[in-house]
Amino acid sequence: MRCLIREWSGQASQAFRHLFITIAAVLSGCNDWNEIELYGQTKEEWLRKYLELPGGIPSHDTFNRVFSLLNPDALRECFLSWVEQIAQRTEGEVVSIDGKRLCGSGEWQTLHHSHGQCLEWG
Repeated sequence: MRCLIREWSGQASQAFRHLFITIAAVLSGCNDWNEIELYGQTKEEWLRKYLELPGGIPSHDTFNRVFSLLNPDALRECFLSWVEQIAQRTEGEVVSIDGKRLCGSGEWQTLHHSHGQCLEWG
């Protein structure tokens, strides 16, 4: 996780929580930080099965701040590695990935929307 952070100012577990919630939210169709926050609030009970959330769901401003600290190239490499692991676990079944740049996500930090679906699993 440290390889993703430009300026390290917190614990890896905190950054992981933000990444986990954001990936789940974006894969569920969220398009901006406000929607990601709302997703977290709506799915908080489910998220607590996998994450410790001592302060509850972070605000949209916090998600924005955390992602502004991430190294985009490292994040892309980690995401691609994760997708490759999924492909291995699904024994080569097709995992369709669709994506787009989200409007209004910032001039310097751009948020991309990605959606993945294993065709065999629906």
